[in-house]
Amino acid sequence: MPLFSRWKPFLLGLTALLVLGSATPAPAQESSAQSCTFSLGFQTLHDLIPDVVGDCTSNVVYMPNGDAQQTTTNGLLVWRKADNWTAFTNGTTTWIDGPNGVQSRPNDQLFPWESPPPTPSAAPTAAPTAAPTQPPAAAPAPPSGSDRFGVYLAVNYRNPQQGIAALSKAQQLGVGWVRLMMPWSEVQPSPQTYRWDTTDAIVAQARSLGLQLLVLVGQTPGWANANPGAGFRAFNNPPRDYALWDNYLYQLVSRYKNDVHAWEIWNEPDIQGHWPASTTEFAHLLAVAHDAIKRADPDAQVLLGGLSMNQGPRTNLNFLTQILTDPQYPATQSFDVMNFHAYGSACEVKSRMDAVKAALNAAGVGDRPIWVTETGLGSDPAEQRAQGFSGPGAQERYAQQIPALLLQLGAAKVFWYQLYDYTTPSGGGYVSYGLLDASMNPKPAFAAYQSAIASGGQPAAARC
Repeated sequence: MPLFSRWKPFLLGLTALLVLGSATPAPAQESSAQSCTFSLGFQTLHDLIPDVVGDCTSNVVYMPNGDAQQTTTNGLLVWRKADNWTAFTNGTTTWIDGPNGVQSRPNDQLFPWESPPPTPSAAPTAAPTAAPTQPPAAAPAPPSGSDRFGVYLAVNYRNPQQGIAALSKAQQLGVGWVRLMMPWSEVQPSPQTYRWDTTDAIVAQARSLGLQLLVLVGQTPGWANANPGAGFRAFNNPPRDYALWDNYLYQLVSRYKNDVHAWEIWNEPDIQGHWPASTTEFAHLLAVAHDAIKRADPDAQVLLGGLSMNQGPRTNLNFLTQILTDPQYPATQSFDVMNFHAYGSACEVKSRMDAVKAALNAAGVGDRPIWVTETGLGSDPAEQRAQGFSGPGAQERYAQQIPALLLQLGAAKVFWYQLYDYTTPSGGGYVSYGLLDASMNPKPAFAAYQSAIASGGQPAAARC
């Protein structure tokens, strides 16, 4: 399933309001409505509200700060690097393609989800120019929890305190591992700036609790993006220069090499919307990541980006075979641990495991360990999509049975998605998958997963 990071707010403060509402647009390239074209995110917004946007009167113009603008017969299209929303204004009203679809508002008002983020607790540090920087040292606690079980933790980088505090709930659960994301776009928001305050706090808290971290990396920032004007999911695009990706990972892994030893490259790249480029491009991305991580920490484990393997129309079911056999960048040389996501019924879970093993064996790497970094079910019956698991107690039974089944099928580690419910509808059909509710109160599934961990996953496994 997709990882739904917290929606980036569209920061329309006074300055931005002037930009969208009354400032003179950037000088347009000499063009006519007949010769100009809309680009990606602008094309999408135009297609959603064509009568509002009108026809283009110029091609896209990129500003010195990385923003993009395009004039139309009815006003101005804007893409802002700082928050990654696409919007249109006619001078008095702004339409934004946001978390609830296209919404409009007067230029002197804001939507509730447009609140500016809090000031970071620590000022950004300059990008390293020589040796990577190191966080403050502290003695780690002894490892806690089961090495075979983990949980995904969603961290809101605009307001990270809840996520950091929730690490103690993961320790109470009994897992030995926590999977979370350190987005490139958040950690390195500009070429010369790194924001280590949140990631330092996460790593320090996990260390103090004896939890091991599996860090998911991805989300290309606008300044490094091959296609920054592609709309609100532009961060899923590959970088324009893989040397930038190499440098980011080298700095990140070097900083945390004493505490983090497992790194996952991208999320569900077999879904077109999560990786809009080719399989060869992903094999290249993976190869660069592998080399950068191993340079920084030769003992680190590199995980293939967790494959969704769902049956959706935008999923490439041949993705794994294609990257394993890529003639330029064979992925067999670029990862230590195979990784996929297992949702659905017991039979669906088994089918995915069988397919993964077959692909690995065919490529000659059948001995690679397999981690399942997402499995789960919602507590809300409307979000239950697994045959045999429906109704009020379905999440509890799923937590008791499916992780145990995955271990029996050969998974080395299993991670529940996710620790706590989303606090907004931005979870996209996965809002209620948490073992805790949005107020951090345990659901029955918390105790069920806790019991499965304590028993080592031996009893109560589902059957296919």
